[in-house]
Amino acid sequence: MTKIVTLTALEVAKIACNIEVDGSDFYEEAARIADVGAAKETFMELARQEQEHLNTFRNMYRELDEKMGGSEGSTGYLFDDEITKYLKVISEGIVFPVGSDMKKWISEQHDVEAVVKFAIEMEKNSLLFYMEILSHSPFAYSREILQGIIQEEKSHIVMLSRMLD
Repeated sequence: MTKIVTLTALEVAKIACNIEVDGSDFYEEAARIADVGAAKETFMELARQEQEHLNTFRNMYRELDEKMGGSEGSTGYLFDDEITKYLKVISEGIVFPVGSDMKKWISEQHDVEAVVKFAIEMEKNSLLFYMEILSHSPFAYSREILQGIIQEEKSHIVMLSRMLD
């Protein structure tokens, strides 16, 4: 029988932080290889917005931590090296490619259009991920934050789609 692994709200917030870091890294690398101009500016703006999302999730994490009592016993385990590695492994590449694989893929692209199309797919994955988290979030505060992030992710898809026009 397969055991279903469930994640706490704090673990989800930490995973979301990892995803936002991956997204920011992806867009920074895309901006690095893009021509000077609208594509470069759009990628830089998307990287900035991913950093804003990261800050939002960090704040959400702190808020959830406070609601859970903020004790070392309730949340301290999330800073354990092994738990951190576990959460990183299960979230790594869940939406955006990471590390050397991401840098290699972007550097092999010879036109911005391919990067933009790929980024649209990654934003769709991000949107689906956050919608799934939202559907299981019991906290009103978290739901409000997630709804805002979902709107931002939708706006990323629109921004990227406009680059194709």
